[in-house]
Amino acid sequence: MRKTKKVLRSLLTFVMVTALMMTLVPAVALAAGPVTGITVTGAGGATTVATGQTLQMEADVQPADADDTTVTWSVTDDGVLASIDPATGVLTGIAAGAVTVTATASDASGVSNSTSITVAAPIVVSAITVNGLGGADEVDEGGTLQMEAVITPTGATDQTVTWSVTDDGVLASIDPATGLLTGIAAGTVLVTATANDGSGVTGDTSITVKEVVPTYYNAADVTAVQQMIADHNLEALLSVDASDPATWSFATWSSGTDWRVLGLSLDNLGLTGTLDISGLSELESLSCEDNDLTDVTFGTVTTLKDINIQLNDIASLASAARRCWIRSKLLKTR
Repeated sequence: MRKTKKVLRSLLTFVMVTALMMTLVPAVALAAGPVTGITVTGAGGATTVATGQTLQMEADVQPADADDTTVTWSVTDDGVLASIDPATGVLTGIAAGAVTVTATASDASGVSNSTSITVAAPIVVSAITVNGLGGADEVDEGGTLQMEAVITPTGATDQTVTWSVTDDGVLASIDPATGLLTGIAAGTVLVTATANDGSGVTGDTSITVKEVVPTYYNAADVTAVQQMIADHNLEALLSVDASDPATWSFATWSSGTDWRVLGLSLDNLGLTGTLDISGLSELESLSCEDNDLTDVTFGTVTTLKDINIQLNDIASLASAARRCWIRSKLLKTR
């Protein structure tokens, strides 16, 4: 019995030691050891950096699971042609030439590797052409216009500009970074773009700030004329914009703060059907000679003094219209 217990104790000890060894062996195997190699490149494979510009250097350390994969950066003649941050690897170009950038493993392996980087002289701006967006050379009071700068040569190292405008804040103002011009008061301003590369090159153009005249078109009259434009296709016939009364060259407006339609001139346009002017309660003059109209609807309009409806297919007029027509004849205002 004692022998059996002794055998069991030995067997249990063996099992425990074996289990302990199995847990330790993988841990020992995970230790990768020192760095064996380093590949040095510029970010994105770049091999050139312009003076005054930066380039992020990159180090590919082998093996990837080395005990310590950090590196220390250095560059030949640091501070002469280029300088580099020893921790981050950011290389800054100082003067034209070629430099050697080195990455050294931070562990005790002593492994390092290098690559050559060319520091290129910057391509400076030689000319700037300034335009308003889409070729625009005007901006309304209170409106904005995006200015644009075309840089020559197209490969200039620094293509940014700073914007300015004459008497900034008087007739116009401009965002120095974005070039967004805002009109303030009517007049002409000079917008200038200055190269940020130190070349001193500028470009400019004149922009007119247009006065915005307030309009007071009577809403009822606008609606009536818009219906007339739609009924007779006047947008196409007269090249007008139904949504913009300022383009209605066939209409004469009153002044003051309530602009009413006083006259309509619609001669020789090939108009057909019925011309409805019943919504124009202040209309004084109507000329629609030489069309193919069959009728004119006057409604309750009584302000007409001058009517010219000759050379149409109108057989007769309503009594109100006839009275207006006769009165215009008697007043000889045609």
